Amino acid sequence: MIVASEDPSFLATWANKSLNAGLLVWPTQIMIVTRHSVSQLDPLYVPFAQANALTLSCPSTARCNVWSYLPYSLHPVPVVEVAQWSTSNGLTNNDHTMLFPDKFHQ
Repeated sequence: MIVASEDPSFLATWANKSLNAGLLVWPTQIMIVTRHSVSQLDPLYVPFAQANALTLSCPSTARCNVWSYLPYSLHPVPVVEVAQWSTSNGLTNNDHTMLFPDKFHQ
């Protein structure tokens, strides 16, 4: 599922309502597409740390960063960059990281 918006409050409301409605179940892969930086999307952390979700942050039309929200117990930094996309290089994963990593497997 892809959700695109320029409104951080809409994205936060959508994420929380989706979590409460049971939409953010593990088999559902969700990608948020926005021009906002991940730091502007802090309200997405709680619902997306529990879901199979990514944020594609595209500050320009030439490049995007792909972020994953990790559960607090796995990593000291709760949001990590898992890939980049650019018009010149396409999609490049960071350190052989999967786009939708298994966040709950030890």
